[in-house]
Amino acid sequence: MVIYAADAHGSLDPLLHGREVFEQNCIMCHGADAKGTGQLAAALPVRPANLTDCKLTAEDPVEVVQGIIRHGGPYAGRSSVMPAFGTVLSDSDIADVARYVKSLCADPDWVPGELNFPRPLLTERPFPNRK
Repeated sequence: MVIYAADAHGSLDPLLHGREVFEQNCIMCHGADAKGTGQLAAALPVRPANLTDCKLTAEDPVEVVQGIIRHGGPYAGRSSVMPAFGTVLSDSDIADVARYVKSLCADPDWVPGELNFPRPLLTERPFPNRK
C-alpha cells in the first residue's frame, strides 16, 4: 500500500504525483531505480537513459525534460527509442514527471540547469583565429 500526501485542497504533491506517473509509464524501460535497467531495456537497440546521472538530468532546464517527455528523445538530440508521451499524458502529468526526473540527481554539488546561461546553437571560431 502506498500513501501519498495531499495539501489542504486535496491536490497531490507534484513530486509524488510525478513519481506515480513515472511508475505507471516509465519503469518498463528506465526501471524502478531509474537507471535504465527496466524489463525492456535489454531488448532495445539503445539502452534507456540513467536518469539518476546528474550530468544527464541536472544540466538541462525542466522545460527541456518536459519537451523530451512530450515529443520523444529526438526533441533534444537524444535516442529516437524514447517515445513521445504528449498524446498519452496531460500537461500537468508531464510537468510533474519532469520535476520528478530532475529530482533524481541527488548530488548536492550539481546546480540545477535552470541556473545555467543559455547555450549557443551555432558557434564560430573567434576572430582573428577564423580560418
